[in-house]
Amino acid sequence: MFLFGKNAKGGIMGKNPEIADDVTVRDNLPMQHDFRQVYATILKEWFCLPDLDVETVMLDKYDQLSILNDSCSVSSSRREEWKRSGESWVMNYPNPFHANTTIKFASDGDHIVIDLLDNQGRFLRSIVDGVYPKGSHEVVFNAHDLAAGTYYYKYQRGNFQQTKSMLKVR
Repeated sequence: MFLFGKNAKGGIMGKNPEIADDVTVRDNLPMQHDFRQVYATILKEWFCLPDLDVETVMLDKYDQLSILNDSCSVSSSRREEWKRSGESWVMNYPNPFHANTTIKFASDGDHIVIDLLDNQGRFLRSIVDGVYPKGSHEVVFNAHDLAAGTYYYKYQRGNFQQTKSMLKVR
């Protein structure tokens, strides 16, 4: 059960219900909004699904609630970046490796930083630090001086980050 009230700006926010002192297990709070309205609102205003898709998923039409800022109205470039956030922007091969491994990464013409971290997340060194043109790039990482073990490399492009593991063997 969701209970909502209006905040000073007219948006909906939760409020505490008034519960009597003599409630029993058979008492219940009055429902003001159907949980399916919340789900439908999230699908439309957070995941940016069209109305027809929301109705298909929810098996019916439900009124939207004003509980979220409309994230679907953000710029198209920002929305495209969100869509691509599940993609792999960096990888290494071979993995595991003995002395060298090739790190392949993508750039949109941005400043790229790839840092090497130990298994406790401590910075060891930068592998890549510079502006790369749009496209796919590769660097050979020489790990002769590293002990065998698991290491992590963190790819960073603006606010976007991905971290992957690599294993050095003897």
